[in-house]
Order: sequence, then structure tokens, then C-alpha cells
Amino acid sequence: MKEGDSEEREAGEGSSSRLGGGKTGHPRGQAVQAGVFTWVMRTPADRLRHTILFEVIGLVTCTPLASWALGRDLLRVGVMSMIISLTAMVCNYLFNLAFDHALERLGHPVNVRPPWLRVVHAVLFEASLMLLTVPFVAWWLDLSLWAGFLTEIGFAVFFLVYAYIYNWAYDAFFPMPVASTIETAGD
Repeated sequence: MKEGDSEEREAGEGSSSRLGGGKTGHPRGQAVQAGVFTWVMRTPADRLRHTILFEVIGLVTCTPLASWALGRDLLRVGVMSMIISLTAMVCNYLFNLAFDHALERLGHPVNVRPPWLRVVHAVLFEASLMLLTVPFVAWWLDLSLWAGFLTEIGFAVFFLVYAYIYNWAYDAFFPMPVASTIETAGD
């Protein structure tokens, strides 16, 4: 065991104690320690950009398709889509923040997202969002809850594929720094 390891263990084995007892400055986010690696979480501004771009691109793509598929007026579907989008933006920000913290607690770097983890992320987000939106869609389009659920399944399938592609592309255009080894005293 290296010098300094006992202090980390006292903070709680497997815990993600902050370096130096507080946040460590980094131009792209907050450095978080787990074991011997440090990775950087996205900043609130980056998360906001991620959320807004996701919803704007999703609305522009999905609204005309949904209007056509449902045989409903573009304006009515557009207003419904915007309300769902605002709900999704809040949920997206909170869900992604919670997901990153869950990864941190599990000792998994937040900047490493293999395909299976991206699938888990997308499915969990869409399921949580559907719990909030099915009753609204049924009411707004004057449908039964079952028909609202089926309509939301259509939206969910679209957004599952879209979320996977969007998050992959976002990480490619706005990458997070690679994990680095922490220097400890006595090395």
C-alpha cells in the first residue's frame, strides 16, 4: 500500500472523495477521484448545450414525421412536441447528471461509454420520460391511455435511435478529456 492510500480508504473505500477536499479546477469540468484515476465530468454549461441541441434537433426532425404518422395538424403536434421537449430537457439534464454520478459511485469513468452502456443509458432515459408523458399525450390528442402509450412508443423508438446517435456524435464533437493517473506522495 502506498503512502496516502490509507487516507483515501478512510474517506471510504470505493468512495469518490474530492481531491483536496473540494472540487479541482479544470477548464472542461470537475475532476473527480476514484481509485488512482481522475476523470472530468461535464460542466453545467456543457450539459445545458447538450440538452438544448438535443431537443432542438429532435423537434425539427420529429415533429413533421409525427404529424404525418398521426394524421394530425402540424401545429397541434408541434405544440405537444414542444411541451414534451421542455419536459424532456429538464429530465435530460437531471437524468444525465444522476447517471454520471451513478457511474462515479460505481467506480466507472464518466468519459468511457461503450455501446452497451449507451444502450442502457438511452433505454433508462426513455422509460423514465414515458412515465411523465403518456398521460399528457393521451389527453392532448384525445386518445385513450393505451393509444397514448402506443403513440409514445413510436416517439420512444425514434428517440432511442436518435439519442444513441446524438450522444455518440456529441461526444465526438465535444470530447471529454481522457483519464489521467494521480501522482501520490512517495512515487
